[in-house]
Amino acid sequence: HFLYSKATEHVRLSPKIVDTVVAELCLDLDTEFEDEVDSIKNRRQRMILKALAIDQTNKPLSSKFLKRYQLGPASSVQTALKGLIEKGILDEKYEFVDPLFKAWFVFKYRKML
Repeated sequence: HFLYSKATEHVRLSPKIVDTVVAELCLDLDTEFEDEVDSIKNRRQRMILKALAIDQTNKPLSSKFLKRYQLGPASSVQTALKGLIEKGILDEKYEFVDPLFKAWFVFKYRKML
């Protein structure tokens, strides 16, 4: 609906405008997404979400990915991933079910890279 309103303002949609709208949505939903992250008590799960938002991979158990994001042993990460799938945050391909939640992680934590 945000993009639609931009289009009805006779603004030509561009990647920059889409990025701006996504940033506005992230700001608008910041409290809700913070609450969702706060409800995830497992620290490793929160770290995995940040890592997958920044660096989407279908191999989050690879030694390269584990080392890059200091996620710990593969067995612990596998258990954490299973929990995130069961919670409906990630799908079986380790992708965010809600792409806006992923965009929020990137928006929120990109300064910390």
